Amino acid sequence: MQPTYYSGDLVACQRVPMDDLFFQWNKIYVLDTKQGPLIKRIRRGSDDFHVLIVSDNTDYEPFELSKDQFYGVALVRGLVRLE
Repeated sequence: MQPTYYSGDLVACQRVPMDDLFFQWNKIYVLDTKQGPLIKRIRRGSDDFHVLIVSDNTDYEPFELSKDQFYGVALVRGLVRLE
């Protein structure tokens, strides 16, 4: 998700309960999916069952993902960058 996050960065996260899933729009989340973890901004989807996944890196286009494709969700609270 460069330029915001770089390879090797450590992110501090707060788990979000899957049984009462509530997103703060345009905040950054870690989503555990079938294809592995994603660190992306979450925005309102086209309906209540989808969210819009947005990367800070403009090389990647936004896409919608169904909420039932998440195994787990965590809100990113901060990061540690070692240089």
